[in-house]
Amino acid sequence: MSPGVGVHYWNDARGKPGGVAGLDFGAQIPRNLLVNGGFTVNQRAVGVTVAGGSGFVCDRWFAVSSSANLQVFQIPPSAFSSFTSANLRFVASADGVTGVVRYAGIESIDSIKLQGQSLTLAVSYVVNVTGNTSVTVKVVMGTGTDQNFTGSGSYATGNSVLASMTLGLGVSNTLLTQVVSFNTPSNLSELSLELDYTCVTAGFADKFDIMGFSLAQGNAAIPYNVYSFGMELSGCQRYFQRYNSSGDTFGPLGIGMCLSGTVALVAMRYVVQMRAAPVVTQSGNWAVRSAANTLLPVTSFTAANRDVHAAELDLIIGGGGLVAGNSTYFQANNSAAGDVFFDAEL
Repeated sequence: MSPGVGVHYWNDARGKPGGVAGLDFGAQIPRNLLVNGGFTVNQRAVGVTVAGGSGFVCDRWFAVSSSANLQVFQIPPSAFSSFTSANLRFVASADGVTGVVRYAGIESIDSIKLQGQSLTLAVSYVVNVTGNTSVTVKVVMGTGTDQNFTGSGSYATGNSVLASMTLGLGVSNTLLTQVVSFNTPSNLSELSLELDYTCVTAGFADKFDIMGFSLAQGNAAIPYNVYSFGMELSGCQRYFQRYNSSGDTFGPLGIGMCLSGTVALVAMRYVVQMRAAPVVTQSGNWAVRSAANTLLPVTSFTAANRDVHAAELDLIIGGGGLVAGNSTYFQANNSAAGDVFFDAEL
């Protein structure tokens, strides 16, 4: 059975993980070294399609599309689809379009522990292509501090390819899995993945779905969906956290104190400790409440103090109306997009 096909895994007294014939990992199944390898967590790009540009399509996965004729997007898990897990989809409608999907990276603090070891990458995918398409997956080793992105999504530091494989596209509408094992060098400091997609000639409604990646120590493939959603979410939140992710038009964001008639201070503690002090951005409309329980629009903000645990936001209320020393309530202001983002990606 291919890795990632919705199987439950366990270890019995004989050390055999249930559901995986012929594999014996001894006391435990190796962990997937990739966070969100099955694309289930999508805090930052819900409903976002990358077409003729670049951006995150879900947590930890960044896409680049050469043309509006190539769409790359996440499909969330659904009990009513042919394949119930989440996936990343490429839809090409013209010859010659290209796309890249990159994993944001295994940071140095974890990568250095993988020096001089055997690793196995498994990629599960589904093909619905009538034209001519080429898909290659590469394991990339970087140099420098972290394997981070430039604005266009390219790796910002030097890199070399440790392993690669061209995915076979011969069987349509079937879950396929392809595997490559490789050894890491003794100077490994960063590790990431890249998928290169080229639609040589377009067919009718060509679709290519990546169902999941797993990267594990050893020479045997493991499933990409080993972990619960909660475990994957907390792993993603080390790098990115979003408040009001449910899109509540008056969603709560935090509680703070009024410093003056026009300034309120709100301390926002992160759900989990972040990798580094994050960049703070916002979307939509915000407000704070006055002592009279009136919504006062926030016109601007400053992220005055930030560390890996919490951030202080100084909110400016253009029209005044606050009372220094009073507490206040920070929320979206009749805006489903009223949100705060904390970004500590590599």
